[in-house]
Amino acid sequence: MSIINDALKKTQQNFNKQKDQDISSLYEKLHTKPRAESPESPSDEKTPAPQKSNPKKIFLLFLSIAAIAFLLSFLLITFFSKSPSKYKSVAKIKSMVDKETAKFIKPPEPKRTYEKNELFLNGTMQMEGKTIALINDQIYEVGDSVNGKKITDIRLDGVELLDGQQKIFLTVH
Repeated sequence: MSIINDALKKTQQNFNKQKDQDISSLYEKLHTKPRAESPESPSDEKTPAPQKSNPKKIFLLFLSIAAIAFLLSFLLITFFSKSPSKYKSVAKIKSMVDKETAKFIKPPEPKRTYEKNELFLNGTMQMEGKTIALINDQIYEVGDSVNGKKITDIRLDGVELLDGQQKIFLTVH
């Protein structure tokens, strides 16, 4: 045990000496006054030497600028060109579909014609806090008149109309 204890004491003493030397050198650096320069000789001032440009840095800068320019031009051409290549793929897909078995679009139904006094409720809808009704393909709100009948209430299942003293309720077809 005494050998280990002696070794530890010796190491501690060396460490303390080194620490004291470091502290004293730091103290000297902090408390010594820098050399005063005379105002009479401004030519003695040292100007920093101009830095030499590193060819590797210049090459990497040029290469990165060129890569960014290439990438931007590629993106601009890709997104803003109206090349027919986009349409070729659609034509290819359409040619692969069997036209006899596939129907892509339902043809529009002919527009219905309404009799003079007919009231046909196409649907009702709530939109932005208002309830509207589609009667004879026209949009109406509460208070509007249709064929001389005033709309008093619009619900999702139907519309209530007032014809003089008689109430009429239209249901959605």
